[in-house]
Amino acid sequence: MVIAFLIASNADAQEPISDWGFTLNAEELSKVSYTDQLFEERADVLKINCASKEDLMASNLFTMQEIDSIINYKNNYGPFLSIEEMQALNEFTVEQLKELKSHLDFELPTRYSDILSLHKINGQISSRILLPANFKSSEHTNYVGSDYQTAFGVRLNIGNHLSLSYNGKKDAGEQFQFSKGVNGFDFNSCSLGFKNYKKWRQLIIGDFQIQLAQGLVMWQGMSLGKSSDIVTVKKQEQGLKSYHGMTENAYFRGVAVDCQLKKIKLLTWVSYDAKDASMHNDSIHGNYFTSILSDGLHRNSLEISKKNSIMEFSSGMQWSVKINQTQLAYNTALLIYSHPIIVSDKCYQLFYNSGNSFFNHSISYSGTKRNINYFGECALNERNNPAIVNGIISSLDKNLSVSLLHQIGRAHV
Repeated sequence: MVIAFLIASNADAQEPISDWGFTLNAEELSKVSYTDQLFEERADVLKINCASKEDLMASNLFTMQEIDSIINYKNNYGPFLSIEEMQALNEFTVEQLKELKSHLDFELPTRYSDILSLHKINGQISSRILLPANFKSSEHTNYVGSDYQTAFGVRLNIGNHLSLSYNGKKDAGEQFQFSKGVNGFDFNSCSLGFKNYKKWRQLIIGDFQIQLAQGLVMWQGMSLGKSSDIVTVKKQEQGLKSYHGMTENAYFRGVAVDCQLKKIKLLTWVSYDAKDASMHNDSIHGNYFTSILSDGLHRNSLEISKKNSIMEFSSGMQWSVKINQTQLAYNTALLIYSHPIIVSDKCYQLFYNSGNSFFNHSISYSGTKRNINYFGECALNERNNPAIVNGIISSLDKNLSVSLLHQIGRAHV
């Protein structure tokens, strides 16, 4: 059991990233699982008048009290016309608004008639080519491709409802050609999204990520660990989101829906995709794997032999309802692999489960009462082993916040 008590004051805002595309150096690119998410969430200014509550949470710019205040203001008075109008909200000081100014855009929402006639399309196209500092010809290595790392990305937003994205990447040493077995980039990702129309909150076909509650059942994408930073104590779930990153294993591929059924919100998904894995065979278990590979490298015959070696099926859902100021949810996630995973007795695998089918479910809550934000999740896996997270965050003053975190976990037996 872990109990943490944290106190923190407001920190200075970070400098905004001005463009969407790939300006990292080679060292930073090695941390792609972290930086890809940063690009996605901090690259563009936030269109606050078009942003939903989930968008505001995902921006990591606001506390829950500030988010609720922004939503209530827009519902009562309409969209903000400028940063100066936000001074009407008691949660913000002039100094805070000066820091937020470079992160926010006050463009008014697009009319539906504009979407149908394609009068307004916002697009982003980015590319990069990296040449290693210690450049050596691939002719003297076992790599099948050139030493260049190349990537290409396109994101199109048609009004406020439709979006389309494509990302392709070839790591240094991988092939890039159109021939049998090689389709251009080594990694290709695309998604088609439709959101915020009547009861349909979001529909995604292609690649997407799922983030539920506090992450005990399912969480994909960037997740900051617990620290003295008050904002990171509570995970700000986005539920369903399109995938725009370059990490080759941090997403599902299939169909996902998020809709509002009267007072109940339903999020559900189905995914079926190939994964890289370390495969083995013996007389007891037959074909099995010991780990799913996350580097996405396919530069030589050994790495290529591990590409798409197992199939992963995933399905799950979240039923949630809001009662007064509290959001209650029931979360489930199922993972089935084409071959079983067999773990060793090594220290880093002591708490891993073996098998080819895994099921987690939980009950979660989150809400706000005056200046207190409370949250928690209680989960069980297929062996009924529990995991529990509870916490509160309270703003005692504009420059002082306090959080209390409680965690319980039990290893499998």
